[in-house]
Amino acid sequence: MQRQRIILIILGFISIILLGVGVWKGTHRQPNTGNLTINLQVPDTNNMTAKLNDQKVTLTAGVANNRSLAVGNYTLTIAKVGYKNFTARFAITKGQTTQVTAALLRVAPVPTQAITPGNKIPDVPAVQQDFSITDNQYFYDKTWDFATATLPDGTIAYIVMRYNDSTQAWETVITPSTIFTPEDVNTLPADLANYIQQNGYVLYDVGN
Repeated sequence: MQRQRIILIILGFISIILLGVGVWKGTHRQPNTGNLTINLQVPDTNNMTAKLNDQKVTLTAGVANNRSLAVGNYTLTIAKVGYKNFTARFAITKGQTTQVTAALLRVAPVPTQAITPGNKIPDVPAVQQDFSITDNQYFYDKTWDFATATLPDGTIAYIVMRYNDSTQAWETVITPSTIFTPEDVNTLPADLANYIQQNGYVLYDVGN
């Protein structure tokens, strides 16, 4: 009888110990997260939009941008006026650090074209099929044009056009718009992109 009582006491102690270990593991469980380090290589972050899985994030140029994220797959997109869009897809692993280097590349300027009296580029026609041109801002020896137009309903819009030397005609690069996105201007030559941005024709996402 005494022996059974001792066995029961020992089993009770073992049960208490096991229960305590289980509680400790539950309260000290490693979170299901990993770390992300983004190395942003660009002179500054002016007029730049960065998103992580479509959520806006703030990044600092020239330093390691660290953050803790839940385990899973992610997409980082960065748009900056005068630079090519950057996209990176990666996975966050539990307890590990993922490194992403975002080196933004400058949009190459369009080579200037020599204009001679025998090869003079004509002005953009004032009357177009769907709108009328009221003002022109020419760039790169008059091979690019940022035009202000009036649409049939009276709306003021803006158009980007380029002169095609092969066809000797002006072509529309960006159709009439009241405002441009960073993605629009990132496809343009640097001087023209900077002019559009500095004059407030670009709409930036200011949400979170």
